[in-house]
Amino acid sequence: METLAQLAREDTSDATRAAAIDALGDMGKMAREAVPVVTEALRDKAVEVRRATADALGTIQTVDETASCGLGEALSETDEWVCRNAAMALLRIGPASGPATLALIGALRHDNRYMRLKAARALERIGTSDALEAALGFYRTHVWCPITDTTTPF
Repeated sequence: METLAQLAREDTSDATRAAAIDALGDMGKMAREAVPVVTEALRDKAVEVRRATADALGTIQTVDETASCGLGEALSETDEWVCRNAAMALLRIGPASGPATLALIGALRHDNRYMRLKAARALERIGTSDALEAALGFYRTHVWCPITDTTTPF
C-alpha cells in the first residue's frame, strides 16, 4: 500500500497516478490508511486522476471529514465524471458524508438529472434532519422528469 500511495502522490505520469489511486480503491476498506493521500489527489491537475480519486474514496468508504468535504467540492467540478463519481462516493459512504451536506443540497439543482438523484439519495443516507428535509423537498417536486419522453427515455 505504501508503494501505491507514493506513486499516487509523486509519479510524474498522470496515468500512473490514476492507476495507483484506482488500485488503492480496489483494496476497499483495507486502504483506509491511504485516505489522506487519496484525498489529496482530488486536487490533482489531471482530470483522470480526479475521476479515479472520487471513485476510490467511495469504494474505500472509511473517510474523514477532509475527504467528505473534498468530495463535496468535487460535486461542482466541470468534468461530468468527476461530479458523478463524487456523488456516487458520497452515496456509498453514507452517514460519514455529513460534512458534504450543503454541497449535496446544492447538487440537487445540478443540470444532470442523475446527479440530482444521487445527491438526494446521499442526503437520505446521511440521515440528519437537514439532509432528509432537503431530499424530501427534492422528491416532492421531482416526481416525474419533464425531459423524459419517447425520444429520450433515459
